[in-house]
Amino acid sequence: MILLIYQLIISIVCLTLHSQAKRVEVDWNIEYLQVNRDEYYTRKAVGVNGQLPVPPVYMTAGDTLVLNVCNSLDEPTAVHAHGIFHRGENYNDGAGM
Repeated sequence: MILLIYQLIISIVCLTLHSQAKRVEVDWNIEYLQVNRDEYYTRKAVGVNGQLPVPPVYMTAGDTLVLNVCNSLDEPTAVHAHGIFHRGENYNDGAGM
């Protein structure tokens, strides 16, 4: 009986956590910008949605990220992220082993 109650509590907690997870959808347009960061020279830089630095994406553990990227540059590009902790899965961050 105790085991059944324990399993029921675990199931309710798991369902509650799963129901709180959400889908985070973000649209990024990667484009060239003219920036003057040092107030001396205007330079061409790469930004997202007209911003530099790139706008952050806020999520909670369990959320699903859908990142729609439009590359408006005149060359191929890649997207990678910083600030993501990969416990035992560092191969997912794109760094070479």
